[in-house]
Amino acid sequence: MKYGIDNNYPPLPYPPSFKRLVLTVTGVQTTHRALILNLGMLNLMVSYLTHTSVQWYTRIRWDTGIMCVSKDVRKFHVGMALVFKEYVLAFVTIDLLFQPVWRDSFLDFVIPPDIYTQTTDFLVVVAKRIQDENWLNVMELFFLADPFIDDLPGLSPFITACELFSSPSRTACFLAAYYTYIRVGEAGLWRLLSPCIHQGVLAPTTEQRLRYADWLYVWGKERVYMSIRMSRLLDSYNKTLEAYAAASEVTCRATVTDLFDVFEPTLVEPALEANPT
Repeated sequence: MKYGIDNNYPPLPYPPSFKRLVLTVTGVQTTHRALILNLGMLNLMVSYLTHTSVQWYTRIRWDTGIMCVSKDVRKFHVGMALVFKEYVLAFVTIDLLFQPVWRDSFLDFVIPPDIYTQTTDFLVVVAKRIQDENWLNVMELFFLADPFIDDLPGLSPFITACELFSSPSRTACFLAAYYTYIRVGEAGLWRLLSPCIHQGVLAPTTEQRLRYADWLYVWGKERVYMSIRMSRLLDSYNKTLEAYAAASEVTCRATVTDLFDVFEPTLVEPALEANPT
């Protein structure tokens, strides 16, 4: 079983002795990046990755609708589906990139702490991985699927993970922004999504999709506003870049000491309120 549009990714393993297993859903857990199903004899964790979502279809809709329509017409693939007596749990995807992992026990899954409900534990894990200087392992801790997180910390989208996490101040700003991102979503995202769910299926209209732009500070906006303090930082940032661009000498970014990030503390107010230090 291959995955990815061009079958360029490693095969996705079936569970051991799949045909002889009797699987019954006895529990469900979630993380910000995956759905975990306790199936009695086995446990399944499905990571959504970038373009995969979960849909809960009735058997009638599944048998007479989804399965009767070509993927070219419906504009999405069914990466994997669990068929029950009256419903089907389907992982629908644009690019067939998702990751199922089977384990005998839930305790066998490696699940990092959650920054919102386990803040201290999460920060400890981040600190340990930064000490190892394995930047990919650090980035794996974060769910970054939206420009919302890029706007809050005031960081250039072109900096490397090394430049981010080797700087204590940048790391602090980034963590505060990430906490804010998760907290805002936990507090209000359901109000955005619930009107888009019809008989268990997430099917937003174009108007409902556009409402998501209200959650973002920059994306989809013809005009944005910022504090005077932030605007001065932005002007200074742009002028410094222009000066380096006009200089005859080539400058290494690692040696630049007068280019300050455009960070506005009020944008991460929830994080500062939760932990002022």
